[in-house]
Amino acid sequence: MRSTSPIRFLPPLLLAGGLVSCIGSSCTVALSADNRFTIRVTVQGETLEGAPLHQSEDRTSLLGRDGRLWLFESRSATSFARISNDFRAYSPAELRARLLREFGTGYQVTGTVHYLVVHRERLPSEWPQRFEDLYRGFVRYCTARGLTPRAPEFPLVAIIYGSPAEFHQHAEQEAVRLGPGMIGYYSSQSNRVVMYEQPASNGDHWKRNAATIVHEATHQAAFNTGLHSRCSPAPRWIVEGLATMFECPAVWDAQPNRPVRERVNAGQLAAFRDYVQSRRRTGTLMRLVTEDDSFRDDPAAAYSEAWALTFYLAETSPRALQQYLTKTSAPPSSAPESQRRVTDFFAAFGSDPAMLEARLLRFIADLK
Repeated sequence: MRSTSPIRFLPPLLLAGGLVSCIGSSCTVALSADNRFTIRVTVQGETLEGAPLHQSEDRTSLLGRDGRLWLFESRSATSFARISNDFRAYSPAELRARLLREFGTGYQVTGTVHYLVVHRERLPSEWPQRFEDLYRGFVRYCTARGLTPRAPEFPLVAIIYGSPAEFHQHAEQEAVRLGPGMIGYYSSQSNRVVMYEQPASNGDHWKRNAATIVHEATHQAAFNTGLHSRCSPAPRWIVEGLATMFECPAVWDAQPNRPVRERVNAGQLAAFRDYVQSRRRTGTLMRLVTEDDSFRDDPAAAYSEAWALTFYLAETSPRALQQYLTKTSAPPSSAPESQRRVTDFFAAFGSDPAMLEARLLRFIADLK
C-alpha cells in the first residue's frame, strides 16, 4: 500500500455545525451540514478536497469526501480554491476505485450495503458480511431502545491485513500507538477500522475470539450514525461503555425475548465486581462522568465501570440515555468541559449521583 500523507495532524478540535469558535485573534464559524461547500487545498505538496468545518489563522479542519478528517496548520496550505457550493460524499463506486488505487496490486475491495472492505486477494475473507451483520445488529439494538441512529453519510471502510507485520506498519504510518496484543482499531480521523485476520477468527467461534473487532466496529457505527460526533467528542465513558456493551454477541445479534443475563459482558462484569470489592471508593461515578483520567490511571477499572453504567442505563433508562447521547453529540456550549459534562449528565439522569450510584451497584450485584 502507499504510505500515508505527510500532513501534520493537530489535536482534534471541538467542531460542529453552527458552532462559533474563536481561536487567537481569529473568530470563525464551523458550518452546518446544510451549508457546507467544497474546497481544494494543497498542503505540504498533497492536494485535498473537502468541506471546511473550521478555519482560522492558526488551523484548519477539512472533512474529506471519503469521511476523513484533515486537521492541519493553516499556514502549511499553499493554495486554496472553492470548487463547489455544496458537499457530497463519494459514492461507493467512487470510493471503491480510490481504495483500489490507494492499496494497489494484490488488494481487492469487497462491498456490502454499508461497507467497503479492503483485503488481500489471496486471503478470501468472511469479514465483509460480518461487518455488515455487526452494523445491522447495532442499528437494530439501538432502534429498539429509541436511540434513533441515522444512516451513515459515508460508505464505511474496513481494512483487513493478512499479517501482524502489515497491520503494525499501517498503524505506525498513521501514528497510532498500539497496546500489547491489539489486533484492530478504529481511527476517528481516517474513519476506518483497521485490523489483521487471525486464523482463530475463522469458523463458528469468531464472535468470541473477535471481541476487539466488534468493539472497534461499534465505535465506527456509533460515530457514523450520530450517536457520537467526531467533531464534538463525547465523554469517554459513554464511548467505551457502548463499545464494551456490544462485545457481547447477545447485544448486537439479539433475538427477541432473550433474558437480561444473556446480554451481560461476563468479562467486564467480573472486572467491575473485582474493582468494587478491592479498591473502588464511593463517589467514583462522578469522576468517570466528568473526566477521562481514570482511563489512564486505572484502565481496567474505568472500562469495567463504563460498561456497568452504560449497560445499566440501556437496560433501565433507554429514553434518558437517548437524551444524554443527543446532548453529547450536539455542538458544545461555551461553558468549561467539566461543567458541561455535569449539566448534560444531570439533565438526563437526575441530579442525585449518590442515588444513581447506589442503584447501579445494586443492579450489578443482582446480575447472574
